[in-house]
Amino acid sequence: MSKADKQKSIPAASIKSLSGIAPEFDMPVNVPRLDGTSVELQMRAKGMRKSEWLALRDAHLQDLRDNDKPLKDAEFSFSQMVGDRMKEAAALVTKGVSGWQLEDAFTADNLLALEDVLPGAIQAILGTYDAAMFHGRLGN
Repeated sequence: MSKADKQKSIPAASIKSLSGIAPEFDMPVNVPRLDGTSVELQMRAKGMRKSEWLALRDAHLQDLRDNDKPLKDAEFSFSQMVGDRMKEAAALVTKGVSGWQLEDAFTADNLLALEDVLPGAIQAILGTYDAAMFHGRLGN
């Protein structure tokens, strides 16, 4: 069969401009549980340009660096250190995600409550969103 005889692939979708591409999209997130099983969260993510998400990630990283300070042993607290990092990560999630399928309202405080009962949930959400924004790995 010659090249001329081969059927060309037909795209499932096409775009005609760079504006308005995927303003929101569904984002399933698998979160491992302590017992070895996993749970899937259905998130509604905000579509943004990769450059916008990169700027938000850079700002988050700068906040982490700015807030890092040497602690003396007498001042050290796992609760404070981990709690502060979880709050910062939850705030970042709310910039990239607009909602979820849970009955509870989608807020930074409820993300922290989710993290408290399902450790690793916030990191799983960020990892999934990063994969979607940096590598297009969602629905592919």
